[in-house]
Amino acid sequence: MFEEIDRENKELPHLSKLSNRFLGKRKLNIYQIVAIVVLCLGFIGGILLGNMIPSCSTVDRFGICASPEFNISLTLLSWAGVFLFSLFLYSIGHIVSLLESINQKLK
Repeated sequence: MFEEIDRENKELPHLSKLSNRFLGKRKLNIYQIVAIVVLCLGFIGGILLGNMIPSCSTVDRFGICASPEFNISLTLLSWAGVFLFSLFLYSIGHIVSLLESINQKLK
């Protein structure tokens, strides 16, 4: 039984191998780096925004919110907007890198 486990035992992939697999020899340009940073900051900002502007489930007779709750709809909406914006920035960076590689091949 232990011999079979030793035969089936495979090494886990390393991070450098995974990054080479997905990125290849290309490096990220400034647009792509900014898109990744905006996505990370927007994820955290969406959580903060949903907490800072709470939704109100019950209102008392004076119009004051009796029990504020986390605003999940605002959080999801901000996450969607940040995702689309960072996708737009990343695609611009990808187009720029493709144009640079075409320029290198023409030289």
